[in-house]
Amino acid sequence: MDDAKKFYTIEEATGILGISETEIKNIIDNKGIPVLEVGRAIRISEENMEKLLDFGETGTTITEDNYIQEEITGDRQEQGNPELYPEWKVSERENEIKENITRLQMDYDELLKRKQELEEDINYLQSEFEDFRTKIKKLVVEELKSFLKKIDNEFIITDDESLKEQGPLS
Repeated sequence: MDDAKKFYTIEEATGILGISETEIKNIIDNKGIPVLEVGRAIRISEENMEKLLDFGETGTTITEDNYIQEEITGDRQEQGNPELYPEWKVSERENEIKENITRLQMDYDELLKRKQELEEDINYLQSEFEDFRTKIKKLVVEELKSFLKKIDNEFIITDDESLKEQGPLS
């Protein structure tokens, strides 16, 4: 029976791995390692125990089931493996959200700045348009007055000439 697989209890695993029962249960609960469950009894295969041991020594391991995906070296709580400790997933997600909020706030501030610049440009152009309009009105009025003076002068001259041609009134 050399091909028989060896399985360890939680208590045996704590002694071999040198971690607490709670940590092993957290790893199991968070799918950090596959286990065999028979009723209430939980067993960890020798192969998976070796993977956990390798994981602790080398700092990196990926199981066949792709359970452990992050690198952890030294103190696991300092490094943070979201697969082993789900509260770090929340923390990472919070950081990602905070970064997105910061980026969006910066984008929003930039858009407000551009909006303000455009409003200033619009106000400037409206002012320039009003000045231009006023100048055009003045030019048109002056040209119209000049034109009317010419017409009046020609009419007066024409009337004077017609009077001269008719001679004295009787």
